[in-house]
Amino acid sequence: MSETNSTKVKTGFKTRWRQTWYRLKNDYLKTSNTLTIAGIIIGGIFVYSSISTLYKNYAAEKRVEEKLRERTIAELQAATLEYERNYYQSKEYQELAARERLGLAAEGENLLVLPKNPEETTSWENPAIGDAESDASEQEPESNFYQWMQFLFGGNSK
Repeated sequence: MSETNSTKVKTGFKTRWRQTWYRLKNDYLKTSNTLTIAGIIIGGIFVYSSISTLYKNYAAEKRVEEKLRERTIAELQAATLEYERNYYQSKEYQELAARERLGLAAEGENLLVLPKNPEETTSWENPAIGDAESDASEQEPESNFYQWMQFLFGGNSK
């Protein structure tokens, strides 16, 4: 009896496997289904490779633009340094530097030395200047509506 049970188990397993393979082969692995699945896989690979290529091209373009920007900046800096070198070698600069550093003057020029802060211009000692500043600070700004009314109806033409 035990032999027949083990044989039945083996036979039952083989039968189930054959039935499952038959259903799988005839229901799911048809030519149209297989071609559809293969098409979806090939399409997915194509989309993935296209997107990765676009990303690589975009990154490369950004690097090229950055290098062009750096080159332009370097060219501008070189041009600026060339202009500065030409300016420092010019007679005008040498004359101005001699005047500034050595206190030299051209023929016929007189040197005029002024005090750093004349006492007449300080507001706390000059009452006319102090009053004008205090009047301006005490006056409140007019509202926007009032300013428009003055502008539109000629209130400013006094």
